[in-house]
Amino acid sequence: MAILDTNVFIRFLTQDSPELSPRATALFGEIETDRRTVHVPEAVVAEIVFVLSSANLYDCSRDFIRDQLGHLMRLPGIEIPNKTALLDALDMYVDFPRLAFLDALCIAHAKRFDDATVITFDRGYRNIEGVTPVAP
Repeated sequence: MAILDTNVFIRFLTQDSPELSPRATALFGEIETDRRTVHVPEAVVAEIVFVLSSANLYDCSRDFIRDQLGHLMRLPGIEIPNKTALLDALDMYVDFPRLAFLDALCIAHAKRFDDATVITFDRGYRNIEGVTPVAP
C-alpha cells in the first residue's frame, strides 16, 4: 500500500500550487470514491498540523485544520494507525487553544489507558479533565 506524504495534503488543502494542487485534488478524488487506498503515518498528521498552523507558512486556524484535515482522515480510503486518537487530538487542539497539537495527541493516547497518565514537565496538562499529569 502506498504511503501518503504531508506535501500532498498541503497542496490539496491550500490549493497553493497551479501545478501540484490539481494533481493532489485528483488523488483525493480517487481516495474519496474508493478507487485508491493509502496509508498515512501518525507523524504525517502531526506534520500537517504543524505546517498549516505555522505563522511563517500558512497560519491556518485551528478550526480549519480540524475540519478539513478531519474530513480527509475520515475518508474510507485513508488508513491511519490510531485514527480515533488523532481525531480526538484535533478536537482538543481546538477546544484548548493553549495546547500544542502534540500535547493534545499525548492526552488522547493517555485516555486510552486506565490510568490516563502523562509523565511530563509541562504544566498545560493540569487543566485537562480525565488525564493525570505526573512529573518524573
